[in-house]
Amino acid sequence: MMPLNYALTDGLVALVAAWGGWRLLRSGRPVAAMGMALFSIAGAIGTVRITLGLGEQLAAAHRFASQVGGVAGVTLFLSQIVREAGWPHPALASAFAAIVAAAVMMLAPGAGAILFVLAIISGTALLWRGNGPESRNIIGALGFAVMLANALLVRKSTWLGADASWHVYHCLVALWLTAFTATLIARPLPAQR
Repeated sequence: MMPLNYALTDGLVALVAAWGGWRLLRSGRPVAAMGMALFSIAGAIGTVRITLGLGEQLAAAHRFASQVGGVAGVTLFLSQIVREAGWPHPALASAFAAIVAAAVMMLAPGAGAILFVLAIISGTALLWRGNGPESRNIIGALGFAVMLANALLVRKSTWLGADASWHVYHCLVALWLTAFTATLIARPLPAQR
């Protein structure tokens, strides 16, 4: 049985992602809001799993929502960044890209992990580049890059130990989601949609 305190940081991810999704939806960014919803669902499943002592019963659902939903969510975030960089495309294309990324993650988890890393690197580069020097978002880019370091160095870290790596990883996910939301809502929507 997982320690009850594990639910705290999973719950934090669920709440932050729900808040971020709401803020993004209200700011006219439904693609990014869909990505936030996927992270919120993963955090909520984890919270329920731990608080109700359903470790084994919900383990597969939690893993699926976290890994497959995470890849799909990051794909939606990248799609929103691309839209705001001035390369408009239909929201349906964004949803299709997320579905393809999720399918790749389900069928070939190693390839899905590579897609996750590529999406994070691409999002970081696009935020860094902006539409020119006046629209560069260095803080947003660094905030987006935090997730790559978090996934590679903190998640299941042997040097932190199981408890600390669980909590630090989830706290950094929540911080990343907050920073991404703040980065987007601080900017006006692009003229072309």
